[in-house]
Amino acid sequence: MRIAAALAGVLVAGAGFAEEAAPSAGPQVTGYGWINPAYLSFDDGQQTKSLLVDNHNSTGRVGLWANWAFDAAATLKFNFETNLGVRASNQVTMTTTPEAWAWDTQDLRALQLVYQAGFGVLSAGQGNMATNYIAEYDFSGTDVAGYSGYGGLAGGFAFRNSDGTLSDVTIKSVFNNLQLSRFWRLRYDTPEVNGFTASVAYGTDMLERSNTNRYYDAALRYAKTAGDFKIGAGVGYNVTQLEIGGSTENLMGSVSVLHQPTGLNGTLAAGSVMDGGSYCYLKAGWIGDLVALGKTAFAVEYFQSTDIGVSEGGGRSWGILVDQALPHRIDAYAGYRSYDLTQTGESYMTAASYVIGARWVF
Repeated sequence: MRIAAALAGVLVAGAGFAEEAAPSAGPQVTGYGWINPAYLSFDDGQQTKSLLVDNHNSTGRVGLWANWAFDAAATLKFNFETNLGVRASNQVTMTTTPEAWAWDTQDLRALQLVYQAGFGVLSAGQGNMATNYIAEYDFSGTDVAGYSGYGGLAGGFAFRNSDGTLSDVTIKSVFNNLQLSRFWRLRYDTPEVNGFTASVAYGTDMLERSNTNRYYDAALRYAKTAGDFKIGAGVGYNVTQLEIGGSTENLMGSVSVLHQPTGLNGTLAAGSVMDGGSYCYLKAGWIGDLVALGKTAFAVEYFQSTDIGVSEGGGRSWGILVDQALPHRIDAYAGYRSYDLTQTGESYMTAASYVIGARWVF
């Protein structure tokens, strides 16, 4: 009922937009989607678990856009997008295995109206907060295998204590890029000026009844091609106002640069919790023409966090990633990561994961 009521509110807002002008023609509808099956294996230092999953780095999904053009400068859009409900790589733990298929409301990624005009873009409904993806600029061509959002791949797995017991410290809690995700929100984006775009948003979680927090964020993005270099960067700030009282504040950002003639690229992401804790993510890569089938991308990565997910401690991870583009919009990929966690008064085993998969975009 909460979703239905909120959707009704979005539709009323859309009707308000429509009162200003009538569209020149019926909507143009475009569908999209992909599937992304993968084989994931995680070794916590004592036990190994391997299984087929939907790679949550780029979850299998379907969606559509319906666009109404009012004039050359104004467009109203409706967007629906949902995960397929296949067992996601971020939901698996050493002790639990979700069902192979079980769709629920949390798989709803987008249900929004977007009004674009000279003043910018106004979005209402389920969709991206302003800081979503702000720490994930990545031109390496290997982001399906791995990027700064470590929680997507093996985030549910926990570190194992040196005495052999499982801890309650998970990969996603230690290697966290601090950005907000998708909520039922109102968002505004300014027009692009010399490559810069600013965004602000306010949201709540309509899909998880137990989550009554409120979310606020703002971000500044930059996208430019300067000569042979493709550049993308962003910085963001978000606040989570907790229903139990108090709040958390985070600052995060990223930059990625690709030298297009050589395929050499570099990525940096960093962030901090305003009352303590920080992280830094580095990636270096190369994209080239090794085979006639399509582009080949290699990258190495390193993630270091301090006082995130644990107090008086930190995590370190390194990885090797590869992606091979194939005909018919298919990417085959593989990745390996090693994870270490240190904490005063505690001792943990080194963990590792690898993934092999393929994404088909249709």
